[in-house]
Amino acid sequence: MRSFDHFLDLALAQDTLPAILQGDQVSSFGDLLIQAKRLSAELAACGVGRGRPVVVAKANGADVAAAVVAAWMHDSQPVFVSPHAPPHHLEHAIKVSNAAAVLTDAGLVASGNPVVPHDELDAEIGSVVFTSGSTGTPKGVMQRHDTLLLGAQRIQRLLGLCVTDRICCPVPWSHDYGWGQLLNCLLCGI
Repeated sequence: MRSFDHFLDLALAQDTLPAILQGDQVSSFGDLLIQAKRLSAELAACGVGRGRPVVVAKANGADVAAAVVAAWMHDSQPVFVSPHAPPHHLEHAIKVSNAAAVLTDAGLVASGNPVVPHDELDAEIGSVVFTSGSTGTPKGVMQRHDTLLLGAQRIQRLLGLCVTDRICCPVPWSHDYGWGQLLNCLLCGI
């Protein structure tokens, strides 16, 4: 099952439950779905689609969570890069991933990358997280949709989490640990 389909089922079942709490701002699962649908049109205008991901180099927030869902709506992938990464790391991720768009604190822009034909593997990839590059050029770690879901479900079971629990995540979602916490929200409703 694609990550978007799983999120959609969850968002419809938990429409009014809080998904992202940030300061005094609360975004429900329904709010994230509405925001993702709005952002979906902007991503499409930038060329995001299967084989054409969106690089996300922005601090945690409901808009980033919605961008992940919007990318999944297009059979695309969010490609996470730390918002604090040096410019050459961001440029490297944009080029290597063949991203169609880039989301930063400055907004969403088309990348200017040429369209390259996709292969069937692209539909199976749910995300790409770039390493910090502390020991060399950053590498993009691809994760399949089924692996994202299984990982989130395992954490949920291991910790005994349920929909009334909340996870505090001060770690950037561009880091693997932070990404895992966001997945618990988007795929398990926690």
